[in-house]
This record gives sequence, structure tokens and C-alpha cells, in this order.
Amino acid sequence: MIVGNIKDRRIYETAHPLFSQAFDFIKKHLEEPKPVGKYEILGDTLFAMVQEYDSKTVAKMEVHDKYIDLQFIVSGEEKMLWAPREELAIVTPFPENKDTEILEEGDRPSTLILRAGEFAIFYPTDAHKPGLAVDTPAPVQKIVVKIKV
Repeated sequence: MIVGNIKDRRIYETAHPLFSQAFDFIKKHLEEPKPVGKYEILGDTLFAMVQEYDSKTVAKMEVHDKYIDLQFIVSGEEKMLWAPREELAIVTPFPENKDTEILEEGDRPSTLILRAGEFAIFYPTDAHKPGLAVDTPAPVQKIVVKIKV
């Protein structure tokens, strides 16, 4: 897992060959916002989802095998939980043609609070529970960039 601020993107771009293009999409969105939806950058190898929703009090711990998640907060704030995948039991295995497996939360997840301009990158080894309210549910705009492993 990596946590950072978009202003420091150059530090993180070398961590994966497609991170630079992922951050470019985010930067362009900040300059010229796109509506909610899915945007192909490199087909199914690299794509982004612009999302708007109210943060919630209940969510599920998830993990992905095929994609790295780069979750960037455009506006609002969001709490996320993180735990090492290897420590958690599977609740719902990967459904056919899906890349989300649901895991138990475990007894020691770490808490992240991300605000506008901040991001978290979750690798397949990182179980995460995004979308949570910091205090009470509030509007969030987020970009999730999916980077094929």
C-alpha cells in the first residue's frame, strides 16, 4: 500500500510503469472535470472510474487479483481500512468474471483518512475497505484508477 498526495506524484510514478499515465488522467480531470463514468485509458489494462457518492457507515473488506487500485479523493474526505490480505479469511470468493473477493475485516485493520488531493494505492496483497464516513456520511468525489497487474 502507498499513501500520498497528488503534488508528490513524481515520487510514486516509478513504482509501476503505468502509474505515470494514471496520475496524468487524474491531473487532467482536476483541470477539466469529467462526469461520473468509466474512462478507458489503455483498454482493460488501465482505466478510471469517476465516482460521486455519500460516504457510508458500512462497507466490506475487499481485495483484487487482476488490478491495482489507485483511489484518489477529488473532494470531500473518506475513511478507508487496510489489512494484509494473508491475515484475513475469505467471506465471498471471487465470483466468475469479477475481480473483487470479500474478506473478513480481521482484528487489527489500520485506518486511513484521505482528504481532497490525497490517494491510496492498493496492491493485490492489500485488503481494503473504502468509502467509509469519517464522522457522518458526506458527499465524496473520487477517481479509482484500475491498473492491470
